[in-house]
Amino acid sequence: QLAEKEAELADLGALRAAVEEEKSALERDFRDLQTSARREHGEWEKSAAALRGKQSELAAAQAAMNGERSAWADARGELEGKLGDLQTVSQTSRADAEAASRTLGEERG
Repeated sequence: QLAEKEAELADLGALRAAVEEEKSALERDFRDLQTSARREHGEWEKSAAALRGKQSELAAAQAAMNGERSAWADARGELEGKLGDLQTVSQTSRADAEAASRTLGEERG
């Protein structure tokens, strides 16, 4: 009976050693997963920061484009105003020239 108990104890000791080895392997795997998760989280944070930077650049470019569009619209409005002024001057000059021509014609005739 003593030999049986010793064999049983040896089996339990082997089982305990196997459980401890498995526990150690699981703890190592867990630490590795934690390290990997921290690294990936850091990479995600860097990517998110880069995307926020690009978003800011895009917003600045869009604001600049809107400013240019507004400047172009202002310039166009100014040019259209000047064109209107030129047309008015041209019509006035034409009318003045016709009136002067009539006056000359009447004076000659």
